[in-house]
This record gives sequence, C-alpha cells and structure tokens, in this order.
Amino acid sequence: MKTLYIYVCIFACMTAALTSCSDFLDTTPSTEIATSEAITSVASAQSAINGCYDIMQNSYYYNQFYLIYGDIRGDDVQSDAGNQISYSLYVYDHFRLNSASSSIGYMWFRPLQLIRNTSSIIEAIDAGKITDGTDEAKNNIKGHALALRAMAHFDLVKVFGYPFAKDNGQSWGVPIIDKALDIDDIPVRSTVDETYRFIVAELEKAIPLMSTAKTDYNQMNAYGARALLARTCLYWEKNDKAFEVASTLIEELKNGSLYQLYTTDNYLAAFAYNSEGTNFDRESLLEIFNTSMDNPARNGLAYMYSPNGYAENMLTAKFKSFIQSDPEDVRNGIVGYYGNGAPYLAKYPGEKGQAAFDNNYPLIRLSEVYLIAAEAAIKSEDATKRNAGLEYLNVIVKRGNPANNVTDEEYTLERVLDERRKEFVGEGHRYFDLLRNGISFSRSGGYHYNAATGYDIDWNFYRCILPIPLDQFKLNPNLQQNEGYEKE
Repeated sequence: MKTLYIYVCIFACMTAALTSCSDFLDTTPSTEIATSEAITSVASAQSAINGCYDIMQNSYYYNQFYLIYGDIRGDDVQSDAGNQISYSLYVYDHFRLNSASSSIGYMWFRPLQLIRNTSSIIEAIDAGKITDGTDEAKNNIKGHALALRAMAHFDLVKVFGYPFAKDNGQSWGVPIIDKALDIDDIPVRSTVDETYRFIVAELEKAIPLMSTAKTDYNQMNAYGARALLARTCLYWEKNDKAFEVASTLIEELKNGSLYQLYTTDNYLAAFAYNSEGTNFDRESLLEIFNTSMDNPARNGLAYMYSPNGYAENMLTAKFKSFIQSDPEDVRNGIVGYYGNGAPYLAKYPGEKGQAAFDNNYPLIRLSEVYLIAAEAAIKSEDATKRNAGLEYLNVIVKRGNPANNVTDEEYTLERVLDERRKEFVGEGHRYFDLLRNGISFSRSGGYHYNAATGYDIDWNFYRCILPIPLDQFKLNPNLQQNEGYEKE
C-alpha cells in the first residue's frame, strides 16, 4: 500500500535544508515502521508505539518547539535575537520562518508523522494482522494509538487553526486523517469545530480500550487520555463536558495512590534533575522522558532557558513582578535570577552546575485537571459546578501558599487564568490560555526587548496562528491557507 508514509516522506525531503531525509525517518526498529504490514505481533506494535514517543521527543515537537511556542508567544517569556527560531516566533516573523526550508514546516510535519505511525498501528490491529497476544493487550495498544493520533490533531489545530470561540469553530482547522492514506488521498482542511469533534470521538473510543496502569517512561494511559479529553473539551468550549470529565477524574484519583498532587514541600523538587527519570511519576499523567544517553542536548527546551546553556529564552519583568507579588508562594522557586536581577526559568535545572540536557517535560499534570474543572465551572451557569470549581481552584492555590484562599467573590476567569499562569509557566500553556479566551495583550516595550512587536495580539490578528507551510501547496494546491498568508 502507498501509505501516508510516502506523503510525509515527500514533505520531509523537500525540507531537507534543515536536516536530511534520513534524519526524519529514523532507522531504529521503533521508528522505521512505515506500513501496517510491518506490524504483525504485540511486540512490534509496542515497538511502533515507542517510536511514536520518539517522534514526540524530537526538538521540533515536545522537546522544544511545541512547549516554547505556548510561552514565547505570550506575555511571560521573551527571547533575544540570538536564537533565530525562538526569536522569530516571539516577534511573529512567520514569513522568514515559512520559507521552503521551514521551521514552521517541522511543527506541521511532526504531528503528521505521528498520525501516520499511529494510523498504521490501528490499521494492523483492525485488520487482524497481529497474530499473538491477548485481546486486552491489543486493545490497549490500539487505544494508545487512537489517543496519540487525537493528540497530534489537537496539537495541529491549536497552532494552525483559530480558537473555537472566535467564530464558533467555523474557520479552517486541519485535515482529519483517520486511516493510513494512499498516495492519491490528499486531504483538505476540516473546520475547527469538525476537528475538535473528531478529536473527542477518537479519545472516547480510546479510553475504554486503554489500561489504567502506569506505563514505562510515563507514557499515555487511560487516565492521561481522560485528562486530554477534558483539555480538548475546554478548548472546544464544551464547558459542561470539560467539567464533568475533569471532576470525575479528580474524584476518582483523589484518595488513591497512583496519582497525587505534589505537596507544597516537594513541589520544587519535582522539577529537579533526576537521573532515573522518575521525578514526574506522581502528578504527571504524561511526560516527555529524557535520559543522559537519549536527550536533545543543546536543542532541548531546558538548554534554551538554562544560564549554563544558551539562556536565550528568559522570563519577562512583568512575570517577575507577578510571581513576586506573593513572596510566600512556593512557585517563586521556579524563577532564577542573573546577577543583574533579570529573571530566567529555573524549572528545568538539569544536573547541578551543568547545562540542562536531560530534564523530563510534563505534558499533562493532575494540577491541570483541577484548573480545567475550575475554569469550566466559572463558565457554567450551574451553581453546584461553580461551588465545586472554587474548591478545586483553592486546592492548587493553597498548594502554592497554604495561607491563601480564593473567596466566591474573587472567583473569576481572570483569577483562574492567573493560577494557571503561575502553575504552568514553561509548560506551553499561557499563549493558548490568552488566545482561546479572546484576551488581547500588547508587547510594545517596557518589560520586553525593544525589538518586540508593537502589535495588539488577540484572535483578530491574523499572525496569531501559523501559516500552513508553503511546501504543502506543492503537494496539494487545493489545501486552504490561513487568512493573510500566501501559498507561494
């Protein structure tokens, strides 16, 4: 079969100025699987799943780009001109980035590559090509692949599509890919609403199939998929459902030992370097796992922040003032300071005294589930949900500083977003929190570098989302481009 493998390989080779085609298509057993014909056993299917995490571990995916993107575009993280990619994203200079050798292209391609691999796994299982193992094992692998395919679509639509609330999801989202495509299958974009509808359907199919047990290297399980479902519903403005999914998950895990919130006392240690990669195993529902032998080195997120690394992405003075407004909040400890008082993110410190190569990066934490419930409840007209949402918010507030408490009068969307801002700085959320809620912000000077854009940024500014990479129109002239951008 001529699968999606061929389609994305063409794209990979067309963008070879940044890496060779062979760099894209790793030759290790876990990532070289291109078609469902190669998956004939539970072991090979699990190897293919591991290959999916290798894709996500790439610096152009979750080991840097997709996390830094969610912060560098907002008001809490800034970049200097030393790192051309981060800086270009920071100042919204998409035109230089969207050349034929495109960094934006990698942000489009990597999730598509993940979709290709997961689709091959699903196809192999559905076609009965796996001849060994139990139904339970095969179901778990299929559920895992469905969840990761959903996550890849979510990653694409939040970067390349406008927020749902802008126009009730009627603008262009991303191509929906639910199978291993033939070379003649060239998909066009669905709407944002259709894309979110697909993601939710994929997750609802995945969750009953997946194990609730913790996995090696903290990969996805049913609890992680449920948290991702809650996040997706929040972005999709299905607030009642977001609250239901999040609150049910919170109550189910609250009294167990499998997942628990970090305490105030051990919060900072959770982000410290850990040579065994176990530092996020308590609160993290999904993470990128790096080791001393398998890490992005100087191309990783931590190295971009580290004072012992490139130190090219720093915190803004505005964020410094914001976090210091409560000096007793434990989260002050994730901010480091240069000798001149300039703040940097110390959340991913690496081994003491060395540049940060091998930190893990949490993608979904239990604390986010609490704050999803708190945000969804504040947007609901249901008094019972609101009362519960305030309780969930205060759990995270008090974890930061046990002396604090949010009253009912203080319980607003702004207050919830402030808590998310403290909790998730450096984890890729802030920009999307502003954008999906239609909040305008300006970076015209003051606490930012002088070269920062003078634009007022909100969902009406066309550069708030990325253009579809130019290379894609050579493959598919019928693909829709985002407003304000050209096809060539």
